[in-house]
Amino acid sequence: MFTRFLKEVTIKKFNLNRLNQPSHYSRAFSINTRFLKACSVCGNEIDQKLICPFKDCGSIQPPPYSINYFEFFELNPSYKIDPQSLRLKFFDIQRKTHPDNFYSKTNAGSSEDLSSWVNKAYETLKNPLSRAIYLLELNQVYIGESMELRDQSILLEIMELNEAIEDAQNADALHKIIIEVKVKLRDLENQIASEFDNKNYKEAQRLVINFKYFQNTLLSAQKRQEII
Repeated sequence: MFTRFLKEVTIKKFNLNRLNQPSHYSRAFSINTRFLKACSVCGNEIDQKLICPFKDCGSIQPPPYSINYFEFFELNPSYKIDPQSLRLKFFDIQRKTHPDNFYSKTNAGSSEDLSSWVNKAYETLKNPLSRAIYLLELNQVYIGESMELRDQSILLEIMELNEAIEDAQNADALHKIIIEVKVKLRDLENQIASEFDNKNYKEAQRLVINFKYFQNTLLSAQKRQEII
């Protein structure tokens, strides 16, 4: 009894201490610790499940703050991912842990917490830019909001594209710009993936900043296309 009580206290204390850790902190944890090994409510062994399988409990578990998003979706921590596999795993988890499946207020609240965490994890990995930024963070390389382009040639290209967007007189002109920028973004995605594969994180950081500026240019063109 005392051993079980001590285990429950240790698990709860562990998770409370993890809540405010930065996203890259989870690199130190093995994929074998993907979820709690014991239920956070009843303390029974749950074999790393999101929902306690014991009938007299059935509690949904807290979000697994101690792991990173790649581990949660059972993906290799790589820039190249299988979008379809990610999507299927996301919808399967959301279906099983949806708040409507839980009637008690306690479980419903826990389900909402988990659902919110899973949504954030999915959106982060689904988007090429946020996935790159997150992967950089896992390797202690960061991109701040104020970081500027270091490539003068890229900066000049961005300025010319923005001028072309402002000067565009019709949707066809904007469509050509949008296609051009999308080609740039696809090329940058391939370069970023290559630098991640080679563990050149500083070079990946530079390319991600370029990607960020081109994506903003794309959004500007698409926005203007809607009103022209």
